[in-house]
Amino acid sequence: MDEKNLGLFADEMRRAGMLSLATDCFLRSLRFVNGGGATEIPESSFDAVAGLESLEQQSGYEAAGRNAMSRTVVIKLNGGLGTSMGLSKAKSLLEVRPGLSFLDLIARSVLAQRSR
Repeated sequence: MDEKNLGLFADEMRRAGMLSLATDCFLRSLRFVNGGGATEIPESSFDAVAGLESLEQQSGYEAAGRNAMSRTVVIKLNGGLGTSMGLSKAKSLLEVRPGLSFLDLIARSVLAQRSR
């Protein structure tokens, strides 16, 4: 894909009212993929964790763990949009309890972790 075609994407996104930041990020990603950039991390590149101590042996790290929580990032990978399941919206918006979606439960989980 050449820069002219990328410009067409950018023009269309601008006409649709997309923020320039979103357009720039999309074009950067498109250039990366178009240039052969990897979009997956193969499972074979991961090594198993070896030598973990038992839970009882981990107790000495509790204070350090609590201290690190304010600087910890939580990343939740939720998969695709659910179109293969016939859904018209993201799976994270499905109601899993009365009045609560997966996204609500994820947010509550993060808030609970922060409060601890």
